[in-house]
Amino acid sequence: MFKKLMFCNLLKRISFKDDEKFFIKIKHIFCNFDEKPDIDLINNNKEIINNYKKMLSGDLTYFIYQLPSETNLILYSSLLKRDESEIETVEFLIVAESELVGIVNGLINNKYIGLIIYQDDKIKFVDKGFEYITGYSFKEVKEKRLSTFFHDYAKESIKYLSILRQKGKNIEQHFSHIPFLAKSGFYKYLNLYDSTIDFLGDKAGCMIFLDVTEEKYLNDVNRIQLGLNKIFSKIKFKKDLFKGICDFLVSLPDIRFAWIGEVKKDGVYPIFYSGYNEGYIKVLKLKLNDPEISKGPTISSIKRGNISVNPNTKENPAVLLWRDEMVKRRFFSSCAIPIKYEDEYKYVVNMYAGEPYYFNEKVVEALKSLQEDISDFLVKLDELEFKEYLYKAIENSHDWVMITDINGKIEYINKAFEIISGYSKDEIIGKTPSIFKSGLYDSEFYKRLWDTILNGEVFNGVVINKKKNGEFFQLDHTIVPIKIDGKVTKFVSIAKDITKEVTLEEEIKRFKYFDTLTNLYNRKGFILETKKAIEKFGMLKGVKVICLIDIHSFSYLNEVYGFKTCDELLKKYGETLKSTFYNTDIVARVSSDEFAIFLMINKEEELTHILDKLFEINANPMKIRDDLKIKIDINVGVKILSDLDVEDALSKAELSAKLAKKEGANTFRIYNEEINKRISQHYNTLQLVLDAIKNRWFVFHLQPIYNVKDLDIIGFEALIRINHPEKGVIYPNVFIDLVENSHLLEEFETHLFQMIIDYLNKMNFSDKNYEISINVSVNSFKKGLIEKYVKIIPEHMRNNINIEITERVFAEDNEKIINILNKVKESGFKIEIDDFGTGYSSLSYMERIPADIIKIDMSFTQKLESCFRTKAIVKTIIQLAQNLGLKTIAEGVETKEQFEILKSLGCDYVQGYYFSKPLPLDKIVPLICG
Repeated sequence: MFKKLMFCNLLKRISFKDDEKFFIKIKHIFCNFDEKPDIDLINNNKEIINNYKKMLSGDLTYFIYQLPSETNLILYSSLLKRDESEIETVEFLIVAESELVGIVNGLINNKYIGLIIYQDDKIKFVDKGFEYITGYSFKEVKEKRLSTFFHDYAKESIKYLSILRQKGKNIEQHFSHIPFLAKSGFYKYLNLYDSTIDFLGDKAGCMIFLDVTEEKYLNDVNRIQLGLNKIFSKIKFKKDLFKGICDFLVSLPDIRFAWIGEVKKDGVYPIFYSGYNEGYIKVLKLKLNDPEISKGPTISSIKRGNISVNPNTKENPAVLLWRDEMVKRRFFSSCAIPIKYEDEYKYVVNMYAGEPYYFNEKVVEALKSLQEDISDFLVKLDELEFKEYLYKAIENSHDWVMITDINGKIEYINKAFEIISGYSKDEIIGKTPSIFKSGLYDSEFYKRLWDTILNGEVFNGVVINKKKNGEFFQLDHTIVPIKIDGKVTKFVSIAKDITKEVTLEEEIKRFKYFDTLTNLYNRKGFILETKKAIEKFGMLKGVKVICLIDIHSFSYLNEVYGFKTCDELLKKYGETLKSTFYNTDIVARVSSDEFAIFLMINKEEELTHILDKLFEINANPMKIRDDLKIKIDINVGVKILSDLDVEDALSKAELSAKLAKKEGANTFRIYNEEINKRISQHYNTLQLVLDAIKNRWFVFHLQPIYNVKDLDIIGFEALIRINHPEKGVIYPNVFIDLVENSHLLEEFETHLFQMIIDYLNKMNFSDKNYEISINVSVNSFKKGLIEKYVKIIPEHMRNNINIEITERVFAEDNEKIINILNKVKESGFKIEIDDFGTGYSSLSYMERIPADIIKIDMSFTQKLESCFRTKAIVKTIIQLAQNLGLKTIAEGVETKEQFEILKSLGCDYVQGYYFSKPLPLDKIVPLICG
């Protein structure tokens, strides 16, 4: 019927240059014939020109013309667009009958196949299929850059096609599932074929494409389902499940980042994540009760119990709090999937896509299936985890475990079995236990054994078996029948190797150097091992110490509880000593009711820690058995060694313990008066603090803080004192450093926070509520104790309490400290930075500390009049505080001149002896009333 048909896609612009003159320019007509048509013949043919005029006037939409040529060519021209003075057409040259016109017209106007002609990355023509698939009209995309419609990862590839054509290359390229931005804002996924054509004399690109969006999403859904099934088939633990899900999700082409959070009482906390994080996890602050945060997908999905989608990050107001960080990482859409576990939404899966509107209805439907599958699998995982832990416990047990079938054929053995018997799994699986027969038992013994277990009863007994190498070994053996539906199907053998192969030499050594009751060294063993340790470590710097512990009134305990019970007491006490100190320390029972310890410390002051450990052991009654606990007291004697004479040092430690016993229970003496005095002072001070807490001797002296502008009192700094009934007022320099580094810190500061409630109740009786600043130890922040303290204060009082911290608190682990401060601040307290500029000064943390007030240290205040550098520093601190929106308090103001300078520099508040010294409460109340 025809030789060849060429789909030429030649865009042709026909226009009038004036009213009468009609101009047609045809640079080239595309064809694929053996003979080239005579283009001049077409240009000069009047009938063709008249047909174009009819198109312009509206009389024709297409025409077919038989060219007067020997090639018998037919020209087909179809109208694309018409306006006042122009028409746009597409021409085809065919050798065919006129019925082919319908075929060609059908190709141009087909809705399902798209066509784009572009040149230098600019769109020159699109067909009806393009308009239908993308939603754009030709007018909207004409002369627009083609590459801008493609996803970021494909833009450069599309641009490069035009660059190659400019260099004269003929390009043919195929793309699969390439995302094209439709007018709706969604991406359409296209399979396209790009080829090079001649267009108006220059090379151009011709793209023919199919919309495969539905196919692509269907593939994604199938991929998600298949991927999850693979994960579920391999996972045995929750942590591996969550990690596997995150890793799998980011392996999908369009998912850039995924994380899984655990839902707790106050918020959602990430536990696993994968993909393009770049610090995004750190910016997530997902509090459950914050109304703004609750708008986001994560919290809203948990509260509603269904999948929450952020369709477009740039336009969705619900993600405003995170928008900048998301856009920076190209998270243009996201979704959150709440996961139910134990009838609560305890986890949430979060996914972030690199394109907007990724999470359409089909994807969300697939994710609902994902949601259900994960919830169901978590339930199964509990059982799998239990089985896995049980298997690991059995596999790594020191006792042998063997499982056989009903006929005794071995199906499983653990590692201990291999070690005890000498047989490997490969050698033993499939065999029967008869392989271990020692030959020491007759057939009647084995018959009784089998009769017992086949009747479903448990067998217990000591059995001698033979190892692979022929050696005998003894087992304390238990065989348990396993019943299914009332019928015995398997046997589980559990046994402990009780073989004793202790040589005579080792037995003699044990009786000579070990205490048979406690299994500790005896006196001889202690002296021998201590000498060895001194010889071995004698060159090391340090203090060598012997502590002798005498159980106070042990003979009385023997009379009350009996010798057998007190033997158990000695064993328990020996075990406790052994577990309390290091393995390198030597612990011994050196007489009936005396224990000794040899250890090395860095300096003599560390003796307080050793004594603390010893007295803490007997702080509570010692459990002897379920129905009996015995409270014991001790006396301790200490001797510091200067040579190898261990016997002499031990005797002097015993003498010191006897001297301590004369002073009563739970006392100590050191065989050195100077050291004894220092250590005693340490414990006397601790006792003073304990007595002050117990007898309520602690008081606050309150120093007023004044507003610089009007000298009104706005609050007070609470300074702790001991009001001793005999010694009078004791200042904190006597006890505070010791308390901060002792076990009393928590009890002490808990007492202070309880006191502050009473003080506030007594002070805030007028309309004006005063604030009280209280110093909190650096160690309380490091140990997290401050979070306990603040809970003591009723919520309605918290805005009247300022927590003072020194810069030293940021010297280490400042991330942890800042997190704690944020929690304290959120609880309703104000934060003051004390001694600013004297400690760990760093501007890097200032912008992140939730402080309200900076306190200018008195060392700066006192130099204001005499040192211009100090004045400049104070001015800088005040300006820094003002720029950060903080207030300033100057401490230690003692002269009018200092006050005037501070006032001129813009300081907000002042305190010091120029205005008032710290005063007890009974003098503060009249001051407030006045």
